[in-house]
Amino acid sequence: MPAHREIAKFFSFSRRRIHKLRAFRRDLANTLQYGPAAPRYAEQLWIKPEQCSSFIPSSVLLSVGLLKCSENPRGNTGCVSSEPWPVSHAIPIHTALSEKFTVTDYPADLSAGYISMLKFRACHDHWVKGMSWQDTGIYDFLLYLISYRGKPVDGGCQTKADLIARYDKLDAVFETIQRDGRFKTKQELGENAFRGRGCIYVHIGPQGEVFWGQGAQHRFSIAHILNLPFPAMLGMTHITGIPALKMLRREAQLLRGVEEIPVENR
Repeated sequence: MPAHREIAKFFSFSRRRIHKLRAFRRDLANTLQYGPAAPRYAEQLWIKPEQCSSFIPSSVLLSVGLLKCSENPRGNTGCVSSEPWPVSHAIPIHTALSEKFTVTDYPADLSAGYISMLKFRACHDHWVKGMSWQDTGIYDFLLYLISYRGKPVDGGCQTKADLIARYDKLDAVFETIQRDGRFKTKQELGENAFRGRGCIYVHIGPQGEVFWGQGAQHRFSIAHILNLPFPAMLGMTHITGIPALKMLRREAQLLRGVEEIPVENR
């Protein structure tokens, strides 16, 4: 095996051990405080598109003091909060299709919410309306974003050629999921992911409402366009949303066609 693959395998193994340690600590603390139904670190759920119709950026949760790990939003997976939830700042997914999210006049701050909604709209324009990626404006926007941030975007893309290659691959991903009629987990794809790491990130708000929590914009868009349940990693959970986890876990079992979810993927 080439040296670079050996190194990658070593770091993957090391990251997995770190996640296992974090999971042990958080799972134990949550179970002691909230009981057996408590959220778990990097817990993998299966969410139906209609259950997740609003987006709440990590920046919003951070601004109201809900994030305990501010440097890495996904580090808040499995955390519980009793603080007021900023529901009024959530962005309904359908607004992505409005003129508010234009591909020609970008706002000065380029917030995570704007970027996510614009990508969602571009995916809809391409896979539903049949527009070319070029005509959706996504290439021009991402090139602007690369210049604005001074660093690569979307998995290391730095040039238009990079973006074209990436979106060609996304077309292949869309076609595969459409043909199979389902999403595959990271484990099914052969990735050494711990539980739900790398999946679409969701938060459980007051009374169990599910919010999209940033990232994985293309997979999230595919799920909504094809109306398919998607594998997700649990982020923050409001204390009043804990009872809803039991229902979500049961639905996950039914969607996966198994009697019980393996402990490793809980």
